[in-house]
Amino acid sequence: MALKEYDGTQELKGLVTFSAPWCGYCKFVAPKLEAQEEEILKVNIEQYEDIAKKYEVMSIPALLEIDGDEVKQRYTGFNEISNHLE
Repeated sequence: MALKEYDGTQELKGLVTFSAPWCGYCKFVAPKLEAQEEEILKVNIEQYEDIAKKYEVMSIPALLEIDGDEVKQRYTGFNEISNHLE
């Protein structure tokens, strides 16, 4: 499984998805994220609101490619994320 829950200790790098348990579109995109070969960290915005603010996540689901503190690429919404992953 490529999707790993963020627990506050991992370094945020590579692909990071932001979601919430109540988000329907987040649930729809999860199988596509899980099917990826590379590990993707899943950040719950309710638990880690400070991180969502730091990376300016304004809507979910969001998939960010992070290098250090810099966002290299940003995909927002079910369709944009799905299209990127195909």
